Amino acid sequence: MCDLLAALTPRAVLPFAGAYVIGGRQAYKNRYLGTTSWDECATEVLARRPDQKVCLLREGDTLDILSLTNDKPYAPININAQSNYIDSVLKELEYEWESDNLPSIDELLSDLEIASAKMITRGIEFGISAGSTVVISLDGSNVEIFPHFDNSPKARINFEQVLICSLNPKLLRRILDRKAHWNNAEIGCHIDFFRNPNVYEPDLHTLLQFLHL
Repeated sequence: MCDLLAALTPRAVLPFAGAYVIGGRQAYKNRYLGTTSWDECATEVLARRPDQKVCLLREGDTLDILSLTNDKPYAPININAQSNYIDSVLKELEYEWESDNLPSIDELLSDLEIASAKMITRGIEFGISAGSTVVISLDGSNVEIFPHFDNSPKARINFEQVLICSLNPKLLRRILDRKAHWNNAEIGCHIDFFRNPNVYEPDLHTLLQFLHL
C-alpha cells in the first residue's frame, strides 16, 4: 500500500477495508484473524510516509473531499469495547443456514460430484491450476473434489499435497444451491482448512469459488 502511495502521490488516503469480526460459534476465531483496524493502518502509513494526508471515518461519518475534513471528530476504535461486544452479543448469534434441515448426505454427494465437474471445467476455461488435491470432509468421510471427483476408499488416504476443507453440511447445501457462496463462507471462517504441507495456493481458493451447481 505504501509503495502504491509513493507511485500515485494522492492528496489523501482513506483506509477502510478488512476491519470485520466474526459472530456466532466461530467467534473464538477473532483472535486469530489476519486483519487489522484502519487505525493501525493509518499509524503504519504515517510512520513510513509522515507527510501523507490520512483520513479516517467511522460508520455514518462524512468526508468533504475538497477540504478533506470530517463532519464530526473521529473516534478511534475501542478494541476492548469491541472484544466485550463480541463476547456478550455477537457470539450468541445464529446464522440463517444453522436453522436449515439437515440435508441428505447421499444427495449432497451426488450433487457434489456434479459441482466438482463443473468447477474443474470452469477452472480449465479460466486457466486456473493448482498442485494440491482438494478434499471435503463430509459426515466423517473425505471426498476428493479436485483434480477429479473420488468418493472411493482411495479418497481417504493421505496425499502428498492436500487441502482438506471441513464445513457444516447445511452450509455446503446452500453453497451448492447458490444460496450462499464459498468465498463468503471462507472469509467468514465457516470453513476450516488443513493443508499438508502448509503451502497456500491462492489460485486454488479462487477455483473453489466455482463450486456450485
